[in-house]
Amino acid sequence: MDKSMMEMMQSFSEDGDDAPPSSSEDLIDPEGMRELASAMGEGVRFVSATPVSDSSGSMGYTALFEYDDISRVRINPMLGAPTDEEESADGDAVTFGFDRAGRPRLTISIQQSGEDEDESDEYDEQSPEEAAMMASMMKPFLGGMAFSVAVKIDSGIHSTDASYVDGDTVTIMDFQMDKILDNEKLFSKVVASSSVSEKDIQKDLAAAGVCIEAKETVTVDFR
Repeated sequence: MDKSMMEMMQSFSEDGDDAPPSSSEDLIDPEGMRELASAMGEGVRFVSATPVSDSSGSMGYTALFEYDDISRVRINPMLGAPTDEEESADGDAVTFGFDRAGRPRLTISIQQSGEDEDESDEYDEQSPEEAAMMASMMKPFLGGMAFSVAVKIDSGIHSTDASYVDGDTVTIMDFQMDKILDNEKLFSKVVASSSVSEKDIQKDLAAAGVCIEAKETVTVDFR
């Protein structure tokens, strides 16, 4: 299984041992947000967090950050910002470059997770029955979990080679765990795969409505 995917699932499962929050406000940790900002790169600052909830009982918040230089921003889309320099170097990350010469161009670099040789036996391929059992165990902790990483270009997009574009927004990842947990065949493939960036897994995820950019570099030319 993709290492970062497994670590994400384990992380959320471990978090399930804590007392569940009673409201969206309980989820907001200003000090944690400031640490997150620091881990996202030099010059990144936490500005505010706004609670978000809906009629289904889902809870969350929208956090606003500001930065001085986008080329110094680093985002870990699977696990949140890394907690230390070692994780920052090794974890999956989205980084940015910006060229103002001529037509402004944003370059989005996506570090794709892969399986090292010495990790090849870390997660053995599972049978459909084992995958179904794992999904049922994870669902109480991960059911309803969703997150996305997207870039909106306020001035508009002139051209881009991104796989997922909607108007002025480029989506790097749009992930809803229920779409995987409720699909035993897809879940089995994800568990058995070495990376969610594999082409066959990408097609299956996209068909299920889960978007993960497979390209290592995406360019966006501004209008």
